[in-house]
Amino acid sequence: MCACLPYPPSRPVWQASDRQIQCRSSARTRSTFSSQYVGATNAGFIRGGYHFAQPGSSTGAAQANYFLAHGGGWSKDGITLPGMLDIEYNPSGATCYGLSAASIVA
Repeated sequence: MCACLPYPPSRPVWQASDRQIQCRSSARTRSTFSSQYVGATNAGFIRGGYHFAQPGSSTGAAQANYFLAHGGGWSKDGITLPGMLDIEYNPSGATCYGLSAASIVA
């Protein structure tokens, strides 16, 4: 799953002079991540990975380490964006994943 983020927002992504794309690199990683990531580069995109957080499944530190090991790292190459975190309302369970605020940020 890749999220196209056109800039400026008023123009379609293929018409924008600056283009970026974030590809999900962890949390149910698709087998197509590598091809999406390389394909984005070949199409002229600045690209990076993003992590879909699942606070109820493991600690933030464990998820961050997994993310960094699976495409979430940044490099000073001019085409790699810093990793991005996607954390959302829990659509299939308890509010805040049943965790306290202190537990979520620990």
